Amino acid sequence: MIFSIYIINKAGGLVYNKDYSEGLSKLTSNEYLVLAGTFHGVHAITSKISPAPGSSGIEMLETDTFRIHCFQTLTGTKFLLVADPQQPSIDMILKKIYETYSDYTVKNPFQNPEMPIRSEQFDVHLLKMVKSFNGLVANNSNPYNVGGNAGANASLQSQPHVPFLMKLNTETVTVELKNGTIVHGTVTGVDMSMNTHLRAVKMTVKNKDPVSLESLSIRGNNIRYFILPENLPLDTLLIDDSPKSKSKKKAVGSSGPVSVRGRGRGRGGARGGGRGRGRGGRP
Repeated sequence: MIFSIYIINKAGGLVYNKDYSEGLSKLTSNEYLVLAGTFHGVHAITSKISPAPGSSGIEMLETDTFRIHCFQTLTGTKFLLVADPQQPSIDMILKKIYETYSDYTVKNPFQNPEMPIRSEQFDVHLLKMVKSFNGLVANNSNPYNVGGNAGANASLQSQPHVPFLMKLNTETVTVELKNGTIVHGTVTGVDMSMNTHLRAVKMTVKNKDPVSLESLSIRGNNIRYFILPENLPLDTLLIDDSPKSKSKKKAVGSSGPVSVRGRGRGRGGARGGGRGRGRGGRP
């Protein structure tokens, strides 16, 4: 059973929290903020006092009735999952939460990762995922498929972030792929399918040493998110400067002769009683 999900930014601020189990004690807004700041501080301290160098800090706190699991990204964002001690597939659940976050918040250029998350799509997909793992949706083969070819990236051309990314030429970015690979390089081009082309690349496959490459092209549906330079002029780049289609107007009048051709067929009235056919000619 999944009880709650919290997302804490790299500065220790609470940017998202949601309860998924009835009967939980409700905290005030201030208490939620204190909870996030306290965990952030304890996490930083434990990573420093660890006898082993390079410690990741707290990954799990256990009580008799629940466990708090923590997953921290490369950018310092922390995902806290409060679940039953017997809840299986914790690593998979945290991965799905992270993928959903990447698809519906990180890829949205209008969402600041340091600010509270206000995304209806994120809420809906997160709820669907939680229900599937809580056993409320019967689909054991694949309880929730997010980030695949038929998922959020199925129609990249309609996503607002693609025109923004196409403006990143010559910018140095870090790209995380869905398999955990980290790619750092300078953008030479991004197309409407979000296929990204880089030069002067340093690629780090998960659990392997970095590899330097002269150039690299990445398929758009393999990208989890971009990490942009801090000095990027977002106010300028987020302006929609795409050409607007002009409505077509009917031409009125003409300086030259107009060619008209027509065909007609008529029946005479009661007096004449005759019939006639005719073809219009050129004027």
